[in-house]
Amino acid sequence: MTTNDINDQGHWKSLMQELWKRTRRGVKHPSYVMFFLVAILGVGAVGIWIELYTWLAAKPAISNGSIRTSLVAFVPAFMASTSMQLIWAESQRSLRATALTLAFVCMIGWIFCKILPPENDYAIFAGVFSSLVALWTWWIANANQADIMDGWSPEVTKGPINLDVKLAGDVSGFRTE
Repeated sequence: MTTNDINDQGHWKSLMQELWKRTRRGVKHPSYVMFFLVAILGVGAVGIWIELYTWLAAKPAISNGSIRTSLVAFVPAFMASTSMQLIWAESQRSLRATALTLAFVCMIGWIFCKILPPENDYAIFAGVFSSLVALWTWWIANANQADIMDGWSPEVTKGPINLDVKLAGDVSGFRTE
């Protein structure tokens, strides 16, 4: 095995570690989780919730066509904006490539959700699966957004700390050494 082979394997490991770190990071912050639940899952997917309620409340049962339509509307719009966010905001090339790959996976699910016959329940599965992938993509794309985290900022954790800086203002009463 050459040095280049080892370095190439490190890229995959690095990508998986970054995705796992971003997946876990948001869970630790109540503001992040609540923003996700209310703004993204609640309001962002309101069309799906309305159609799901209508479908479940219908007596006699109606076709699942309206749910499929809401999934077909939600997935591409949400996934396109989220994947573009990752592509434009990230400097790590493998994250940008991951965004394209996840968008492609969602597109395949979206197509199956749209083209399968109405009686085929796999269509709903494809739409729900694509929605979950899109939602997870949003989660990892925003895992470094300090604005929706509780007391955490990526800027604070970057770079060395300079302990030789003198504090400005009145620091009497504080231990500065």
